Order: sequence, then C-alpha cells, then structure tokens
Amino acid sequence: MALVLVVVALGCGISGAFIGETVVGAIGRAVDHRELVLRALGWCWGGLPYVVIAAALAGRSKLSRNVRLSLKYLLAAWIGSAALLIPGRYSSLEDRFGTAYPDARPLSFGWACGFLTTAVTFLLIAVAILLLKKVHGTLTKQHVPTLNRVVTTTWAILTAAGLVAALIGPMP
Repeated sequence: MALVLVVVALGCGISGAFIGETVVGAIGRAVDHRELVLRALGWCWGGLPYVVIAAALAGRSKLSRNVRLSLKYLLAAWIGSAALLIPGRYSSLEDRFGTAYPDARPLSFGWACGFLTTAVTFLLIAVAILLLKKVHGTLTKQHVPTLNRVVTTTWAILTAAGLVAALIGPMP
C-alpha cells in the first residue's frame, strides 16, 4: 500500500509539470470555472480520502477482506494523486498551471484545507497521547475509550472546520 502511495505521488508529481495545466483546465471547464465547486472538489481531493478511511475503520468488521484490500489501494492512489496539485520546489502555481492558474488556485486551496485538517488532527493525537502518558504514566485499556472519544470529536470538528474554510474562507 505504501508503495502504491509513493509511486502514484511520484508519478503525479512529475507528470504534473507536463499535464497539470491540461488536467486542471479540464476540471475547470467541466465545472464551468465556478470557484465554489472548484474549492469543494479540492477539499474532496485532499480531505475526503481521510473521511473514507475513518468510515472504513469504523465499519471494518462489515467489510470483506477483498473490499478492505481494494479500498486500501484505492485510497493510497487517491491520496498520492494530490501530488499533481503541488508545485515544484522552484516554481509556483502560476508557473506550474499556466493558463489554468485561475482554476488551480481555488482547487489547491480546497485541497490544502482538507489535508491540513488531517495533519493537525494527527498532531493533536500525538499531543493527547503525550499528555495522557505524562499525567497517568502509562496508557491502559481504561484510557482508550476516553482518548478515542476526544480524538474522534476533535477530528470531526476539525474536518468540518476545514470544509467550511475551503468553501467560504478567504484565499491567500
């Protein structure tokens, strides 16, 4: 699964320099260059895979082995494909997407809002675990339900905030 993520990310990152303008331009034309729709699509590209992962983890007992395996690879490819939107080290969105820049800007903003909420959630999980260890010494089975509730609630709030920011937040 990690190999799929890396291969897709490298492939999309490298090919994005060549086909990024065409792909983003086609997405923009498909939605008639509407900023709100591009922002929502960007959030779906950057945030929705993690929502699907959370839903799959919650319902993993109901999924067959083949579905779980397929879902892992699909999500790895979905997450890795976001590398198409990331400009190169010495370039900007304008350089990377050229004439499609007006569409790339809201699309990448929505992606960043979706991805950053997940990154912040992981940071908060690490802080919560460190605080629990500091306060209680070691984590026991008694602490897991509380930690699970706190993490789930925090993640849901941050994900909703990321979606709201993607849709109505001011773009830099």
